[in-house]
Amino acid sequence: MKMKVPAENKYWKEFIAGQDDAYRALYDCFSDRLFSFGCRFCPDEETVRDALHDLFLDLHTYREKLNKEANARAYLYASLRRKVLALMRLKQKYQLMDDVSVEFHLSVNQHAEAALRLDETERERLALLAEGLRELTDRQREALYLRFRSGLSYDEAACIMEITATSCRIMVHRAVKTLRANLKRRLSALSLLFILCSASR
Repeated sequence: MKMKVPAENKYWKEFIAGQDDAYRALYDCFSDRLFSFGCRFCPDEETVRDALHDLFLDLHTYREKLNKEANARAYLYASLRRKVLALMRLKQKYQLMDDVSVEFHLSVNQHAEAALRLDETERERLALLAEGLRELTDRQREALYLRFRSGLSYDEAACIMEITATSCRIMVHRAVKTLRANLKRRLSALSLLFILCSASR
């Protein structure tokens, strides 16, 4: 049975073959996702927009030199990441800073409507998860974001983060293990607090 080619890879091949409609389809498919990813580690949205603009301009300019067999998602995420970091370094250079500090933000914030539908226990657990995420390293948060929020494979996430797939698997495994341990500890502490408060009434 023939495997179905993801639409984004189909657009990628058609774009490299010279189809302008595929170029627009690639932009529509990825622009929002790439912008969201860039804003996770760059607080300046204008910088992310500039990087995204430069990325798609470069794609069009150097189309004939691109590898049509490349994984479109991994290539675009990795390219945007490099461009955003390069712009951040450039801006900090003019501010006489030697290097760029990169913090990766991963939250579990709910939309207002969705949050209203959650009961108190669920909201409490989400708050605890948010605390746990803040205790992870930036690289761990980035790996979790790429693997679970963006739905990328370990190979794709590893390519974007410039590490091996094995290292990416280990990083995600350790991050999940840490989250579970932190949640268990916090829930135990919360249960103890509830018991103590109940006993004092």
